[in-house]
Amino acid sequence: MQALKLLSKHGLNKSPAIEESSVVITEKNSIDALKPVADIVLLSDLITDFINATIESHKIFRRVYALFYSSNI
Repeated sequence: MQALKLLSKHGLNKSPAIEESSVVITEKNSIDALKPVADIVLLSDLITDFINATIESHKIFRRVYALFYSSNI
């Protein structure tokens, strides 16, 4: 299993770490060379927005999952 790597303030000197990563997330204002290889480009410069959105999506998924399996179909 490959470890998750998070890089902030991306630069070209981090290209070996980017090549090893399974998922590349970059900010809106990162260098243009990273945007084509990124899996996710954040529209905000704050990584906390991405973390909060991920936490909220997990909450929604758990609610839908619980509702689906608690109903008598």
